[in-house]
Amino acid sequence: MNRDLGVWTNEDSALVLIDYQPEQFESIRSDTSQDLIELNSRWTRCPFAAAASPGTSRSATAPTSPSTSTAPSPTEGTTRLDQPLHGGSTNRGDTDMRVAQVRELAGIGSVELRERPDPTPAAGQALVKVRGAGVGPWDAAIISGAFGRPALPYIPGFEVAGVVEAVGDGADVWPGDRVWANLGTVGGGFAEYTLADADRLARMPERLSFEEAAGLVVGGGTAWDGLVDRGRLQAGETVLITAAAGGVGSAAVQLAAAVGARPLGVASPRNRDYLRGLGASEVFDYHAGDWVQQVRAVVPGGVDVLFDAAGGQTRDQAVGAVREGGRAIFLAGAPAQLGRGVAGESLDADVTRQVLEAIGGLVEAGRLRPQVEAMLPFEQVREALERVAGRHTRGKIVLQIGS
Repeated sequence: MNRDLGVWTNEDSALVLIDYQPEQFESIRSDTSQDLIELNSRWTRCPFAAAASPGTSRSATAPTSPSTSTAPSPTEGTTRLDQPLHGGSTNRGDTDMRVAQVRELAGIGSVELRERPDPTPAAGQALVKVRGAGVGPWDAAIISGAFGRPALPYIPGFEVAGVVEAVGDGADVWPGDRVWANLGTVGGGFAEYTLADADRLARMPERLSFEEAAGLVVGGGTAWDGLVDRGRLQAGETVLITAAAGGVGSAAVQLAAAVGARPLGVASPRNRDYLRGLGASEVFDYHAGDWVQQVRAVVPGGVDVLFDAAGGQTRDQAVGAVREGGRAIFLAGAPAQLGRGVAGESLDADVTRQVLEAIGGLVEAGRLRPQVEAMLPFEQVREALERVAGRHTRGKIVLQIGS
């Protein structure tokens, strides 16, 4: 499966799109600048391609999922979002479930609650009864058409936690298992039931609620993949983390501290105390013209590792804080030149079962804490999307789905 990672960034946080599957999109639009303006004038879109990963393609014979089935008529099964929705699927004996979907890529206002048939897992898949779904700015971007054209109707939602209801052949989980899962850009998380590939779900930590678990999948998984698997961060090393107050950055600060490294954060002044509470030893204001010099004053030889989730000017400046022969991981693409023997890599985050199990171990040990700002009921899905699209959240917004 060829994967193309799309990232939208600003100085405080990054929107990470993982496991991009070209067959799910008709085209990539060239007028993303206009989409960008409509969403938030402070975001920059930076796509880059990754090499194919063997052994990860989905079955061509998989049954139709909620995100790819034919759109129903405009009046059939629609529920107004300004009224409570009662009923819905409560067990596998029911035939319909509630979903939040779009039938056109017209932004948050086009999201509607509908009833759809319960999906059936194919080989290697699990049917998960969703209890919590993380909401990210990437969800708002996709339904606005900023990342191409997904098959319609499209159900957003990259990250979920819930209970396994049924499994296909070869899926080594069992009905009743409490799991968290990465769905990628295929989506489907904003629904009472969703399909998850068995190699991208894991049993969730017992100490977490479903909402906390759902909000940690993308942020925690991306931070682990970048810092540990790719960045090879070691105890005693110093790592500079840009966009440190975002979902990925918040997890990265904690992960760095957990492995015995010294995390330094780059964020706006209002997030200084927040990041220190997560384990950052120093926090630098990217608005300051001399913030790189301030880093050099604290670490005279330069940092060992740069974990850049900001992109743009902050990324280019941050490279100057890396020591000669150091390492750099870029979520929004590497700059054209690094110099001084710095080894750089653009991150194609791959949140697999192994990654989820790794961050789950840190959660169980009390070394990684989910950062959830608010939990909203399913009926407030539009509000949840508005809040993340406005980029005024700290930590995650999570939808409460099912019971």
